[in-house]
Order: sequence, then structure tokens, then C-alpha cells
Amino acid sequence: MLLRLRCTAVALALYTAAGSPLLAQDAGPAAPSVGPETSLLWPVETAHRSKRRIETSRDSVSGEVTTSVVVDKGKYLLWMQRPRVTVASVRHADLPAGRWPQAVYLEFRTQSPQYTATNLLTLTADDSLRFVAPATASRVRHRTFVNEHTLTFVLPLEAFLKFAHGSRGQLEVGGVTVRLKPEQLDALRALTQQIHTSGAAGDGG
Repeated sequence: MLLRLRCTAVALALYTAAGSPLLAQDAGPAAPSVGPETSLLWPVETAHRSKRRIETSRDSVSGEVTTSVVVDKGKYLLWMQRPRVTVASVRHADLPAGRWPQAVYLEFRTQSPQYTATNLLTLTADDSLRFVAPATASRVRHRTFVNEHTLTFVLPLEAFLKFAHGSRGQLEVGGVTVRLKPEQLDALRALTQQIHTSGAAGDGG
């Protein structure tokens, strides 16, 4: 996953520079103009019910630190078809604690016989957010009996925070819908706290 997220960094630069044509057609929020070291104020909670594990890894070559949580492990058994959803943040190790990265990444992995009709992600939270974004990376992995299709999406920071702090959340890709349970939303809030408080010692913004 780490390699795919780093490859997406180039797409993120193009995405934020050119702007998403989908956002011009949708009522959702535009990509934020904040830089990679923004001190955006946002409520960061200290207690969370979620028991989902937040993982952190560091690339010694690039100096990038990836913080991620598997929101839904996914399950494919007989009639059960549920995609795997992972949310991650990639930041440089020198980014001070208390600073936000510019964006986070969402990986959406389906498995045959389930397929997405399009590569478009739609996020909705309560009645305050409807965000649409195209995939910035697509990968198909052929296994012995099934095929896995992984799509990577770039989520602007403000859109992600609104989604994570909503009382209801849903994401949909090409007709495949995932409605998040309260515990899964709480895992995203725990991730936001981890993203915000981790980082190099020094300026806490």
C-alpha cells in the first residue's frame, strides 16, 4: 500500500493544481488551498470507542511517515460482498506535531465477482457534505480464483475531517456502497487525532 500511496503524490499535485472537473459540477466543497503545513483548527477528541488498530510506518529513504487504519476489512463469502476500505495519511517526518498534512488517501478494494461500474468516489456525511472525486490510481491483482481491484482516492483535508466528524457517513464507488457504523466513524476520528498529534518535536502550531 505504501508504494501506491507514494505514486499517488504526483497525482495529488496535479489534482490540486488543476482542480477536479467533477467538483465544478457538484455542490460539494472544493479542494482546500491549505499547504502541507497548515494549522487548520479542528476539534480533536481525546477518547474513542473504536478498537481498530492504527498503524504507523516510516520510509527511511524518503522520510515519509504513513499512518493508516483499516475502516472495513471487507468480506467475500457466498452472497456476502463487502469491499475493504483503508484510510491513510502520508506526511514527511519533519512535519511538526500539531500540523495537518494537505490530504489523506482512501483505498477501496473490491473482489470478483463484485466490480465497481465507475472509478468515481462519492462521500456523504449528514446533510453537510457531498464530495465527489475520481480515482488517482487503479490496480488489479490476479489471484488463483479471484481478482482484486484496488482504487486509490485523494481526499482534501477539509472534506475528510467533515466526513470523519459526521454522525452518519457513507461512501460509494461505482454502485458499491459502504455505510459506516458509529464505531467505524470513531476509528476515523481516532486517526485524525493520531495524524494531528504525531510529528516532529518543536512547533506545535
